[in-house]
Amino acid sequence: MNALHKITGIVAFTFLFVPVGFSQVDYHWDQHGIGLMAPDDFKEETNNYEEFSAHNDNVYLSIIPWQDEYIDHDHLASALLEITLEMNYDELTDADEMFLDYFEGYYVQGVKDGTNTFIAALLDTESSTNMILVIAFNDGYVDEAASILMSIYA
Repeated sequence: MNALHKITGIVAFTFLFVPVGFSQVDYHWDQHGIGLMAPDDFKEETNNYEEFSAHNDNVYLSIIPWQDEYIDHDHLASALLEITLEMNYDELTDADEMFLDYFEGYYVQGVKDGTNTFIAALLDTESSTNMILVIAFNDGYVDEAASILMSIYA
């Protein structure tokens, strides 16, 4: 067996164990200068000044602006904590700071009434537009939901 056949066999064998990803499409919320990447089967539900929402059969995304020039990084942590406490999660599985493009903030991952969610409070460091994001997703779709969350850009 020559070297080319060995390499071809190794590459083919490796691809058997690589998870198949999903095709992504660039979505834009022009009213607030925000973009994100989401699966190509996402359907925009709302795209206006007050909200951007889209979904497929397994993931639902909603972004709501929060205009306040006095909000800072610490206020976002308090706001997200308040939202999380009000929601009375069944289980919290992760929480941390986020830094994406021109955004900084915090996210919480958890389960509420059997629904998996990410909730994030983000501050646009270049403007006074802040955002609350909610991503609800079915079991087995945490990677797809996290990929959408981490794709947000200005």
